[in-house]
Amino acid sequence: MDSKVYAPNIHLFAFYLKDNPNPTVVNDDEKNNYSEDNNDWLWQKCDNIIEKTLDKKIEIKQYLDLEKDINRPCVELVNLDIKNSNLLDNDFLVIDSVNGKINLGRGKDFIYPIRTYKSYALALSLYRLEEQKASKINVNEVRSLNPDNCFILHEQESDSFVGQTLLITAHLSAEDREKDLNSLKEIADRCLEAIFPENYKAPPFNQVGQLFGSPIFEYGIFRQLTSYHHTLVWFFLDEESENKFHTCYKELFDLFFFRAKVVSAYKRSCKNAKKAAIAKYEEIESHIKQFLQPREHLRLDESDLQKFNEQLIILPRMALQYADKLRDIEVKQNTIIDHSRNYTEKLQEIRSRFSDESLEFLAIFGEKTCCYFQEQVTADLGYFHHGFGLIDKAIASIRGQVAIELAERERDRQEVLETSAQGEKERDRDLQVTILAVGSGIGAGQIASTLSSTSPLPTLTVGPKKYQEYVSAIVYSFIFGIIFGILVGFLIRGWDILLQRIKQRKPRKLHIPVSETNSGLQGTEKVG
Repeated sequence: MDSKVYAPNIHLFAFYLKDNPNPTVVNDDEKNNYSEDNNDWLWQKCDNIIEKTLDKKIEIKQYLDLEKDINRPCVELVNLDIKNSNLLDNDFLVIDSVNGKINLGRGKDFIYPIRTYKSYALALSLYRLEEQKASKINVNEVRSLNPDNCFILHEQESDSFVGQTLLITAHLSAEDREKDLNSLKEIADRCLEAIFPENYKAPPFNQVGQLFGSPIFEYGIFRQLTSYHHTLVWFFLDEESENKFHTCYKELFDLFFFRAKVVSAYKRSCKNAKKAAIAKYEEIESHIKQFLQPREHLRLDESDLQKFNEQLIILPRMALQYADKLRDIEVKQNTIIDHSRNYTEKLQEIRSRFSDESLEFLAIFGEKTCCYFQEQVTADLGYFHHGFGLIDKAIASIRGQVAIELAERERDRQEVLETSAQGEKERDRDLQVTILAVGSGIGAGQIASTLSSTSPLPTLTVGPKKYQEYVSAIVYSFIFGIIFGILVGFLIRGWDILLQRIKQRKPRKLHIPVSETNSGLQGTEKVG
C-alpha cells in the first residue's frame, strides 16, 4: 500500500564563498570561466529553481544590495530602496522589509538571502498551496517539488560552493502518526527516493531522532564525502512542531551554515590539501632517495661537491613548498575549530529559547562529528610533520659529508705542506753542510799551502825551480782541501743522523701487570 502525506514542502539552505581568493581550477578553460560572473553563481541557481518550479523568470540579484553594510558580519541583502521601484513585479514579488525576505506572491513561498562570515547564504522555501494543504498526496508525487533535480547544487560547478542542506517537511495522517520510527523511516525513504530523479543515487540513511517532538530523518554519510548531500525529511506530528520550526527558522539557517562550513573544510582538507601534501611528500622522499643513493667511491670529487651544494639550496626550497601545503591543512583545521564552536553556540541559543525541548539530534554533529573531524586533521598533520624531519636529516647528512670531505682535503693539504717544508728544511741543511764542507776544505787547503811553502820540495826535472814549487803547493793544497772537506761533511752528516736517532728513541715505561697491581691493592686492604 502506498503511503500518503499532507502538505509536503521543500526548503533549500545553500551557501557560497564570497570572493574566493584561491579558486581551484584544473585547466585553462575552467580558469577562463572563473570570472566575476562566478560570484553570481548562487543567485543564478536561485533564478533557475524559481523558473523550474514556479514557471517565473526573475533575476534575484537586481533586488539585492551585495555591498550593503560591508563591515557587518551578518547582513540581510534585500535592497529595501527598490521596494516601490519599477523593477518590482508586485503581482509576484513582495519585499518583506521587516524580515528581510522576498515573498513570492503564490503563497507562503519566500527567498531569504544574506551575507554571513564572508559567504553568501540563500534560504528558499516553497510551500504547498493552502487550498491543497488538506489533501493527501501519494509519496511518489513529491517528485514534483524538485523538477529536473534543480534543488541539488553541485560543487563541481563552482569551487566556491560551500554546501547545502535540503529539508523536506510534511504532515502525516492520523494512522501514520501512530506508527513507530522504523515504519516512519520507510515513508521517509520513499519521500527521499521520490524527491530525486530515478537514475540519481539518493544519499544513504544516517540517523533518526526527534526535533520539537516530531520525527526527523537525516541522510548523507561522511564516508562518502565525494557524493555527500545533507538531506533531512521531517514529519510534523502537530501544528506546534511546525510553528517552532518557523519560529527558529533563522537560527536553523545559521546552524546549517556552520555545519556546511565545517563539512566543507574537512572535505577540502581530505580532497585537496591532503592530496597536495602527500604528493609533495612523495616528491621530496623520491628526490632524497635518488640523490643519497650509495656511490662507488667514498670520497667526493669537485662534481659531487657542486651537486651537494646545489642540494643545500634545493632542499630548503622544497621544505618551504611543503610547509605551504601543510599550512593549507592547518587553515582548514582552524576553520573546523572556529565553526564547530559557532555551531555549539548557536545550538545553545536555540536551546535557551526552547528549554523544554531535546536537541540531541542536532547536538550529535557538534559533540561527535566535529570532534572526529578535528582528530582526523590533527592526525594528518602529525603524520605530515615527519616530512620536515626527513628533509632536516637529508640536509644534515649532506652537510656532514661535505664537512668530512673538506676536513679530509684540509688534512691532505697540511700533509703536503709539511712534507714540502720538511724537504725544504733538509735541502737547506744539505746546502749548509755543503757550504761548510767546501769552506772548511778551502780553509784547510790554504793552511796546507802555507805550510808547504816552508818545507823543501823534491826537485822536478821539468821547468824552472820556482814554477815547480808553485805547482806543487797548489796540488797539495787542493788535495788536502778536498779530503778535509769530505771528512767535515761526513762528520756533520753523521752527527745529524745520531741526533735524529736519539730523538726518535722513546723512554721505556715500567709495565706492571694489572693482576699484580690488583693483588697489591688487595693486600693493602687486608693489612689495613
